[in-house]
Parts: sequence; structure tokens; C-alpha cells
Amino acid sequence: MRPYLEKRGIEIIETDLASGSSSWTTSRPATSWCPAVHKLRSDVAAVFARTIGTDPKNHDVPYLAESQRQHTRPYYLKRRPA
Repeated sequence: MRPYLEKRGIEIIETDLASGSSSWTTSRPATSWCPAVHKLRSDVAAVFARTIGTDPKNHDVPYLAESQRQHTRPYYLKRRPA
């Protein structure tokens, strides 16, 4: 579905941390219920550093999760229904 929507100019914002980290790479999700189970914390840190500008050496899960929240929060706020 993602390629179909993106081809039509619709921006996709993942709300799930694992789905988000998987969608920013070219690799396919491991499973639909746990898409990033095959990723190491260092893999996720590298993807986040490249895509949202986090510290690539910081593999701390709370840091990565909060960074992703801070990155997506503006999308929620600007698209909130009136």
C-alpha cells in the first residue's frame, strides 16, 4: 500500500516505532506483528541517525523511542482535525 500512496503524493507517517524504523530502510519487515525483531539496536540507531538526525552512537532504547516521538509529534499536531 505504501508505494501506491507515495506514488500519488500521499505522505505516510508511521505511528509504531518498529514499523517506522523498518519503513525508513529498504529491508522488508520480519513479520507484520513484530516488523523489527531482526534489527539490532545499533541498526535502528543508524537508521534514525540517517533519517531523523539522532546520535548514531546512542543505542539506548528510551532515547530512540523518544527521538521518534519528537520527530512524529509535529505531524500529528499540524494534521489534527479542527
